[in-house]
Amino acid sequence: MDRHYDLEYRPDYETTPELFIQYGSVYKDAFEAALTHYLEHEPMHDYSLAPLVMLLVHYIELSMKGIILHINPSYPNIGQHNISILYPDALKELRGKYGDPGEANTDAESFILELGKFDRMSQAFRYPVDRGGKPFNYSTNTFYQKITTLTGLVEISNAVIGDVEGLVAFRDIMRENEEEGWRNADMDR
Repeated sequence: MDRHYDLEYRPDYETTPELFIQYGSVYKDAFEAALTHYLEHEPMHDYSLAPLVMLLVHYIELSMKGIILHINPSYPNIGQHNISILYPDALKELRGKYGDPGEANTDAESFILELGKFDRMSQAFRYPVDRGGKPFNYSTNTFYQKITTLTGLVEISNAVIGDVEGLVAFRDIMRENEEEGWRNADMDR
């Protein structure tokens, strides 16, 4: 029997920031599944890696939005898709509330910032041309080599996913410590 996947399922206890992070996680899983498939079965089309990059970008975007919304529910740029804005804003929010989450992976951070500056509207890997009908000119960017070979994509995605998962884990730990502090404070009353 075919399983039903309820796309509208929302547990009562689930917060919007957590939903963003969970959605991001699903995009990461899809990215990893497709990448694994391509490592086992060589892609047959030059454009095969573009959807993978799009999945990776969306994973970063949703994860950063989840982190930001956890700390700042009235974040004014939540409609923003540019990961070169969202990534530093998430770090700023984390540092402002919880302190330093540790050193970012410099390769991951550089890649995220450069990719976001190149693809400000999160469309370069979803469409063959920009909104004006012009090619995106990927090859003029230093990240190009990292996204046009399976080896490069595996290497940079491992760094990026590790960095993003580290930030989400830091947020989770700090949130749990905060909640534990509230429980202890309630017990002291």
